[in-house]
Amino acid sequence: MPRSPVPLPKPEEVFTANLGGGVSCRLLLSLYADAHGTRPKATARLRPPTKPADFPPTGDDRATRLGGIVVAWNIFQHFYPYFEEVRTDWPAVLRDSLTSAATDADAAAYHLTLRRLVAKLYDGHAVVRGGSGVLPWDGALPLAWDWVEDKLVVVNTDPAHAGRVNVGDIVTAIDGTPTTERMRRMEALVSGATPQFVSYRAMQDLRNGAAGQPTMLTLQTPKGESYTVTLTRQPADDSPLRGPGLREARLPRCTELKSGYFYVDLDRFHDDDLYTDVLPKLARGHEAGGPPVDHRPIECPPEDQGRVPDGWPRSQLCRDIYGPRRAPQARSYHRRPHVGNERRRKPLHPARRIAHLLTAVSRV
Repeated sequence: MPRSPVPLPKPEEVFTANLGGGVSCRLLLSLYADAHGTRPKATARLRPPTKPADFPPTGDDRATRLGGIVVAWNIFQHFYPYFEEVRTDWPAVLRDSLTSAATDADAAAYHLTLRRLVAKLYDGHAVVRGGSGVLPWDGALPLAWDWVEDKLVVVNTDPAHAGRVNVGDIVTAIDGTPTTERMRRMEALVSGATPQFVSYRAMQDLRNGAAGQPTMLTLQTPKGESYTVTLTRQPADDSPLRGPGLREARLPRCTELKSGYFYVDLDRFHDDDLYTDVLPKLARGHEAGGPPVDHRPIECPPEDQGRVPDGWPRSQLCRDIYGPRRAPQARSYHRRPHVGNERRRKPLHPARRIAHLLTAVSRV
């Protein structure tokens, strides 16, 4: 066997490090072997396993919980690319997570510990789902809600299962806990880059849970009347919204509110629909005296210019609205869902009657 050109550490040389909290490690720096195996030969006997061979590792077992935290933390430590941007104290997260996992009562509590660990990444792509000993999240409350003026407001209901709950009612408590407190707790479990995204996901997680699981809601009607109702989570698909049919009730996707003024929901349009359905209507509205509409955060691509309907102002549009300065440029950043990604500038059009088509709703 050829010798290494580089001097190697001796078999008895080890690397020793203090990991803190009374824990240290000793790591061999080299591994020697001969025809009979590795050197030096072990003299101590292996300890017999403390658990049976068919033991299922779940969050109910303390050693499994601690091992899971160590593995998860190290994966992010070595492969997560954005620690310089999020500026989180990742070693402190390890200490807090190990302390919590060591005392968690069961798998459900351990699931929350893992969610708090991942939340410190501040990345909306990071999610903790499922696991042994955790109730499946295969259901959702038969309603949809949104955070409106610092209140959790019902924006849609399933009449067959929502009882007396109506659109516009305010949820003041969930299972006896004030809604603001439940939101604060849930937001601590959500990983997201912006407060808007964290709030959005927290609202969905409050709605989701195991199918058949009852939840007591305390609500207040627009007239100020308070009442309590117990709703059962209904089976739902595995999408983050838990039942796409239960979103906020909206007008048809392109509705003329009055002569020349339109409501446009771009979430429900494909690109081809935009040119064949929306723009012709808006062009007619412009001719009828309605506001010019900047439907493009940047200039329309040359290959699409021919698709803009006759009578619709093309390259002149942005100059008409914003004056002789440059057209508004696209800017990508997170905003609250259904608000949009366009940088807003004060219009210079003398009429001041400008509609901006954003990701979901036309502001007229």
